[in-house]
Amino acid sequence: MLNSLGKFLSDRLGVALNVTGDLVPYDAIFPPMAVVYGEVESKMKGKVLQQALRKLLRWFVGAALAGHYQRSTHDRQVKDRKEMLEWIRADEDSLEPQWLKEATIPSLLGVDAGSARGKICRCLMNKKTLLDPLTGMKVGIQAGTRPTHLHHIFPKKFVPNLEGWTDRDSADLLLNMMYVEQTTNASWLREDPRLQVI
Repeated sequence: MLNSLGKFLSDRLGVALNVTGDLVPYDAIFPPMAVVYGEVESKMKGKVLQQALRKLLRWFVGAALAGHYQRSTHDRQVKDRKEMLEWIRADEDSLEPQWLKEATIPSLLGVDAGSARGKICRCLMNKKTLLDPLTGMKVGIQAGTRPTHLHHIFPKKFVPNLEGWTDRDSADLLLNMMYVEQTTNASWLREDPRLQVI
């Protein structure tokens, strides 16, 4: 069930579990979600199956956006498995778990690229198969892409001098990172970002 779930999340959300575990926002979601996914896959077909799979994707993304698995993990795993199965089986949006209804897309300013929110955004970037701005080749963490690095748009040495930058000690913010080819990253490393504008 875990392998099947991993393939599903990699195919549909760009989690790239066949390559790395670095894009997983919360690994605590896997046990309850694998149980629910196993039931969905074995007992549903057609339109009902597709609706159930969309709800699973909503669960995965919503958990990252809401910081759902930051504490009381075991209790949440048990409760989520039960609530998600009820919501999926009933096919009624009124049974959607309250925490998931309240999950919203927060401001991405100041979001660390390694946080749960940063990782879910990086999954979605990976899923889109972005192009390197210098070479035009596909980049990301998946088959068919060139060797890829996560590049700092403003290198660390420039951050302390940037006006309005709230965290002067960190350049690892989501909006300061982009996927590029290894060669592009090497050529842009430690350069003034103005030289990277094409």
